[in-house]
Amino acid sequence: MDFNFLPMKRFIFISFVLASVCLRVASQQLVLEKTVIKLDTVEVKSRNVFDVTYRNTGDKPLVLKSVTTDCNCTKIKWNKAPLMPGESTAAQITFTPTAKGVFYKSVFFAPAGADSVKTLVIRGIVR
Repeated sequence: MDFNFLPMKRFIFISFVLASVCLRVASQQLVLEKTVIKLDTVEVKSRNVFDVTYRNTGDKPLVLKSVTTDCNCTKIKWNKAPLMPGESTAAQITFTPTAKGVFYKSVFFAPAGADSVKTLVIRGIVR
């Protein structure tokens, strides 16, 4: 008995290609312009305000579920509207140190529907 497996192989290959194309998952990708901000030397209780730009490099709208910090001396304002693919915007960060010494603060950007969090580090010295 002689079986011809060529049509079956062709069918499997075409099915695999079609499934790969059909199952392409849309994604939102958050990219921070900078991941480290060096403030050098700042004064105690000084108000240090700066913007951090971020971009959606994915192919569906990006919504930030939360933007949080690891201390009460850092405050964030960010746009809560969806960021369309290819667009960028900025979050305003205000750092007001309360103690002297070296500091290393983190800001966490958490996109809705994503498993990963992007981290921005702010560092410097307080006099």
